[in-house]
Amino acid sequence: MTLCLLAAACGRGADAEEGATSAAGSARRVESPCAMVTAAEVASVVGPLSGEPKAKRAALGASCRYGFGSGSAPRYVELIWSDAATFGLVTSDGPDSTRLEGSREYVVYRRAVGGVGSRAFFVNLNGLEYSLWVLDGRRAVAVQAVLGPEELEKFKALAAVQLTAWR
Repeated sequence: MTLCLLAAACGRGADAEEGATSAAGSARRVESPCAMVTAAEVASVVGPLSGEPKAKRAALGASCRYGFGSGSAPRYVELIWSDAATFGLVTSDGPDSTRLEGSREYVVYRRAVGGVGSRAFFVNLNGLEYSLWVLDGRRAVAVQAVLGPEELEKFKALAAVQLTAWR
């Protein structure tokens, strides 16, 4: 189930410009996810953006994807607004677990991190995509990106911007 939730966070859910809500509705509704954090705020952390931000609605909540960098391998950062229930689902398994989806096996690695929110976990799916899930009261935010684990401070900076914007 967690893999399916992670897949939704990767942008495989339905697109929507407006009306995205948190997964369980317990946190304040986010109507316009791309208006919560400006492109300039994201660019100040990851560098110049490569297009307009795109709002999405996924199983995990409202999100906004920002492309950045140049070259043949597109990079992105996706900011997700969710709730405590979803945070619990995504981070509930032990630090390492294996998920099967069809004939594919995925290894999910998690580790607790400090310095942002009341609880936070850095999640890695097979070394391909990374996300930082942060809980702050009933609110949960996530930063999903094609950034490496060495860039954890960038994940934390973006999560802090999200939490400030959601007050």
